[in-house]
Amino acid sequence: MKNRVNEVIFISTENDWKKFIKNQIINNTEFDIEENYLPEQHMDNMFISLLENEMEEGFYYTFNLISKLFCKRKVLDLSLTSNDVDKFYELNKVSRFEYRMKEFAEVAKNLEANHSSLVDPLIGIFKGHYRGISDSMPLIAFDAKLGSRDYDAYGRANTYKKSYYTGLLEGLERFHAVGSIHTKAIFSSEKELIESGKAFVPFNEFCQYTDENYLSKHFEFDIYSQDKPIRWINTYSLQENKELLIPEQIAYFSSEQVLIGNHEKKYISETSNGTAVGSCWTEAAIAGVFELIERDSFLVHWYTKSSPVKVMNLKDCEDKEIQMLLGYINMMDYEPHLFDITLESNVPTYWLLLEYKGDDPNSLSFYTAAGSNLNPYSAIKSAFVEATTSIKIFKEYMYEKYSVVELENLKEDFNEVKKLEDHLYLYSSETMRKHLNFALESNLKEDFKKNTMKRLPERNEMSQSKLLMEIANKITADGKDIYITDLSTRYLSDLGLSCVKVHIPKYQNIGFGVQYQNINLERLVNALKINNLNGSIDEIYHAPHPFP
Repeated sequence: MKNRVNEVIFISTENDWKKFIKNQIINNTEFDIEENYLPEQHMDNMFISLLENEMEEGFYYTFNLISKLFCKRKVLDLSLTSNDVDKFYELNKVSRFEYRMKEFAEVAKNLEANHSSLVDPLIGIFKGHYRGISDSMPLIAFDAKLGSRDYDAYGRANTYKKSYYTGLLEGLERFHAVGSIHTKAIFSSEKELIESGKAFVPFNEFCQYTDENYLSKHFEFDIYSQDKPIRWINTYSLQENKELLIPEQIAYFSSEQVLIGNHEKKYISETSNGTAVGSCWTEAAIAGVFELIERDSFLVHWYTKSSPVKVMNLKDCEDKEIQMLLGYINMMDYEPHLFDITLESNVPTYWLLLEYKGDDPNSLSFYTAAGSNLNPYSAIKSAFVEATTSIKIFKEYMYEKYSVVELENLKEDFNEVKKLEDHLYLYSSETMRKHLNFALESNLKEDFKKNTMKRLPERNEMSQSKLLMEIANKITADGKDIYITDLSTRYLSDLGLSCVKVHIPKYQNIGFGVQYQNINLERLVNALKINNLNGSIDEIYHAPHPFP
């Protein structure tokens, strides 16, 4: 089958064209599609006929009529995989120092082999890439689209190649998490699920909105009730060791129901928090749990204004990459404040707060990043890499995105903080320091070497599934269940990867926009008690968090 889009001819089987390729082109571009195209040039026709004889299901060819270049590509089969994979495969031996089972070079090699299918303005998941202005290390961005939703993904690493393929991995994560492409959802109300005897996680497990939220003029969502039908998809309960249903709105972070036309109302603001890609289901789940721990630990300290432990003498760190980044921070006239915010899971978690000490009035006064990992050095390095690659970019674009008046409005009226970037740019002003003093002036201090030594894990090897359950058992000890939703498509599985969204309803989830702060009061109360923190919930701190 031959079809033309602009100067490119697509040679494919009819099934692959109708089921996958055509939809991807429609989603990516507004070019007209000329189906059943007949080449005008005799030589083109002969060459395309030769390619047709090579056709096989799952692959197709593109032929450029101008450059005369052709490329064999793998079909993007974006249908969801089944949930019957072996989630607890025991042969993947890892350590607490490094929970990923494959070397990065091996993962990158597989991405490289499928590059023509992944990155292409007509048929790729990503239209293209560009390099950011970050100069601490390469920052590579990919731009993509799903439905009407445009989004970016970023790769940060110490080499261009690693940054590039890290960006591709984050892009695949975001692509699978932004919205449902092909759904296996059940459309039902909770009352109907109860009557039919189906096991599910109630929507209100995730929704902690109060009257204050619903009365805000900026709040866009309706109040949910058990008789309102919504879509439900399968998730896996670690505590109960079984599949049950979870609201689809919890699994995806888009504010729209992408490509699905039953006009379901939105009842909650969700983010990509807890979404991760890994070389298998279990590895992705571990990464997702780490991200949830990181955000929960930060927000527990933030909302209760609990003093974090300030890690002193960062110069004593012997990790060469962290030392290099410390030098970069100093060159940029920032002072790094590192806080240990580890809570009861005992997974080392750190908050890095950069404070500007130079004389440029247009610089960002503060920047926040965090990291969580069983290896404290990996957690700390993650925070440093994110902060150092981001600070220059956000400063550069501050006045392109915001006028001076808009920046002032953010400070004067927190209700103007409506989206992710607003949280960051609110803290462009030195006047916001008073909201950070609970950390900056903390009397709890610990030397860097002493802190990291006590956080270092044992080095013995174990299976990834045992490692996941070891982490999970500390989280679920007081009744917190962990749900893992598989978002993987067949194409992602063919790449040797899995994508999951991890949910811990009894953790504090992150939200962007003051009106969408989904504050879990029960979690804050329990966290104060369990971890013996010195904060308070007498008055939940409502200044917008600085997390980007």
